[in-house]
Amino acid sequence: MFVHVLSITAHLAIGAKIISVFYFSLFNMAGDAQSPERKKRKVLSFPSFCESSPEEAALHVFDSPKNKKLREAVFSNEYLVMGEARDLEGWWRTHCSDKEFPGLDDHPMIIALGDEWAQRTLKVIHDAFPCYKRYDYTLSQVIVAETIQHRFMMEQHRPAALFCVEGMSGMRNLSHAFTELGMVALSLDRKYTSKLDFATSEGVLNFLLSLRSLHRFGLAWFGVECSSWVWVGRSGTHRCEANPEGRRGNKKVDEANRVRDCMCFLMILLTASGRKYVVEQPTSSLLNVSEAFATALAVTSGEIVNFDHAAYEDDEEEYKDLGEDEERAATKSLKAMGTPEWLPRLCKRCDRSVKREKLTDHNKEGKVTGKPDALKQSEHYCKTFGRWVASLQMSYVKDQLGEGYSDVDWATI
Repeated sequence: MFVHVLSITAHLAIGAKIISVFYFSLFNMAGDAQSPERKKRKVLSFPSFCESSPEEAALHVFDSPKNKKLREAVFSNEYLVMGEARDLEGWWRTHCSDKEFPGLDDHPMIIALGDEWAQRTLKVIHDAFPCYKRYDYTLSQVIVAETIQHRFMMEQHRPAALFCVEGMSGMRNLSHAFTELGMVALSLDRKYTSKLDFATSEGVLNFLLSLRSLHRFGLAWFGVECSSWVWVGRSGTHRCEANPEGRRGNKKVDEANRVRDCMCFLMILLTASGRKYVVEQPTSSLLNVSEAFATALAVTSGEIVNFDHAAYEDDEEEYKDLGEDEERAATKSLKAMGTPEWLPRLCKRCDRSVKREKLTDHNKEGKVTGKPDALKQSEHYCKTFGRWVASLQMSYVKDQLGEGYSDVDWATI
């Protein structure tokens, strides 16, 4: 009898396993149907890209069945295989015929950032893109190649173009705001999967592949992790205005500097291909004081706008009806650094006379330290701020596209 029960249990377990494998395979077939030719390529499939449920994954990646082809293309780094650098001009003539070929010499913006920065960044790009390493592309040649890739993606999959790529996106409130307005947005953050860690070569690869699908009037927004750049913890990072590079050999500092170097390259790439970017940081951050970032911001004609996040959060429902003595959201003074024409319209200050939450405290030695829970809670943008950014970008897109455009049919662009 006991053996019989064990036999039944074993059969049930095997049956359940078969059913689960069947449904997982069925989902893969529906989300990533590929021709025999595409199966040869290494593609990050929908389920493996976001290690979460299909419903949650849809929030991170492309949230519509019609974007299936775009999704497949974005995460296939062999979608348009480049060859020798000398072949780039032919690719350019084919896909960017309306623009003058920029040439393969060093780009002025790359030259401005210096050889040391270029060598560090080129190594990261080569590690992420073996094909670029194989043909020994320079950073300037990578910019030309990625601009071609972008134009090619827009030719092939224009109806599914992205209007916002939100990097280091956290709670995704910015992406959600774009989605509310009918614009396709993509959230990228290592909180979702290690494949999106911008401090790794694989993360850099996926960020670059995603930017290929960013519409020519789209926005790339990056909330770069600030913990190494702000004044809290400077006793360990040794960052200061005289030494913004900080203590070399410190893992946290070295990782942040590497992310900064890659971010500077993305700023140049987006500007060279005619698209807009914003990098957000706390006001106390020394990121923009570092030579590489300050130079990249200058050569891309970016500007810095300071604002209080609380000025937007005060309009949230939970804070609207608070009394004068009740604690409101922390001031959270931020700066947005980038190239959109509407950037100055972010400038908004909150009422600092009211009682507000503190993000710092004093330890037993009397030194100022951060409050971990409060700081973590303050990492995300409120919905009001996200909607304001999305509406500004939407107005910009409409201005660029002119008359005869439907407010809701973004897929026709």
